[in-house]
This record gives sequence, structure tokens and C-alpha cells, in this order.
Amino acid sequence: MPAPSHATEATRRAILDATAELLAEAGAERLSIREVCARAGVTAPTVYHHFGDKDGLVLKVLEDSFTAFVQTVDALDKPRDPIEALARAWDGYVAYGVAHPMHYRIMFLLRLARATPIPAATAAFQRLVDVLSAAEAEGLLVPPLEDACKAFWSAMHGVTSLIAAGHLTPDTPASALVRDAVIAHITRPRGGARRPAKKKRSKP
Repeated sequence: MPAPSHATEATRRAILDATAELLAEAGAERLSIREVCARAGVTAPTVYHHFGDKDGLVLKVLEDSFTAFVQTVDALDKPRDPIEALARAWDGYVAYGVAHPMHYRIMFLLRLARATPIPAATAAFQRLVDVLSAAEAEGLLVPPLEDACKAFWSAMHGVTSLIAAGHLTPDTPASALVRDAVIAHITRPRGGARRPAKKKRSKP
């Protein structure tokens, strides 16, 4: 099969960029091929030729966004110490959301409404699992791995979403405060004892 021409790639890129902008502005439910065509300067048959239908177009934008995110994460330095690696993972995640707020909104708000598996999204979460697994392997993780992953991601996503939405500034001290608090809660110092479990209050 011949390689796609530069013109073809430019057309695909224009369509994808226009779709990403519209998704970030209005969401998938309000996305229309007509608006995509107007913004990208193409015809509807061109969109269908390259992406099949609207769902295929949206899925491609999601795949590209998550792929770029994973590539950014993979390019970060990986400290050998798992606790330092957790802090670095948090900072890298937040930095990506700050640098790419449009793609961040698409990745972590739009995809929740879709049932189609996105391999790049799975790969993105696996990067966090890997970092926390390293802490678990050294006996530094307090809660079960799955719970730790969900808690860490929830806090990280919350801070990043607030920054991306403009509710917090990119240099807010809140990010480091929340990061350090979460890490301190889900990990133990080397040689440290497990924190005692909180006792449930008995009903009167």
C-alpha cells in the first residue's frame, strides 16, 4: 500500500485538530460533522472517507490524545526510589494537564461516556500501576495496590482538573501539598510499621 501523501496527512490532521477543539468546547454529544467540516475546511465525504463516521472520528482523537500522553510520561526521568518516582509521576501528570488543557479535558472527561476500549488509555493507567507496584514490591505500600492506584489517581486528577479549568493557578502550592499528603498516607517509611487501621464506631 503506498504511503499517504503529505496532502492527505495534512487533511487528516486538520480534521482531527478541528474535532479536538470542538470536543473540548462542547463535548461529544453536541459534535457535528458539519461543524468539523467548516472548521477544517473539508467536505463531509472527506471526513467519512478517513474516519468512517462520527464515532470513529471521536475515537481517533481519544487514541491520539492518550498516545501523546503516554509518550510524554515515558520520556520522564524514572527515579529508582519508588517514593520519588511517585512524586515525579504526579508532577509529570499535572504538568501535562497544564500544558495541554484541551487534550486533558478530552481524555479524562469525554472518555468516561464511551464503552469502546482505548488501548492507549489502558497503557496510561498501567504506567501508574507500575510505579505503585514498585513501591509494593519494596514493602512500602500500605493499602492494596488497586485501592492505592485509584486513590492516587483520583487526587492527581482532581488537582489537574482544577488547574486545567482555571480554578487553580499552574504554580499552586496545593498540588505539592496534596501530592505529599497522599503519598504519606498510602506509603510507609522503609522499616516503618503499618499504620493501625481505624476502628469502626459501634452503633449506639
